Amino acid sequence: MPVTQLQVDSLKEDVRALGDSVSEILVRVAAHDERFTKIDRRLEHIDDRIEHIDGRIEHIDGRIEHIDGRIGQIDGRLEHIDSALGQILTLVRQQP
Repeated sequence: MPVTQLQVDSLKEDVRALGDSVSEILVRVAAHDERFTKIDRRLEHIDDRIEHIDGRIEHIDGRIEHIDGRIGQIDGRLEHIDSALGQILTLVRQQP
């Protein structure tokens, strides 16, 4: 069956339509790519901020551990003072 000019013209039109569709898709892909690039930059900025905050939290955590150690030392001293005061009170009460 020979190909008629009408079939050739129809195929050419289909190819043009496909080319137009591909062009539209490429424009949309480029727009999405630009949006993804912006989103990626925003996420990198957020990640940097989180890393900074994480560093600050680690620093604060270290300070809290140091303070906790100091509180333990102070607690030990207060227990020693309490014991000494108890002994003093016992001696004072024994005085005539």
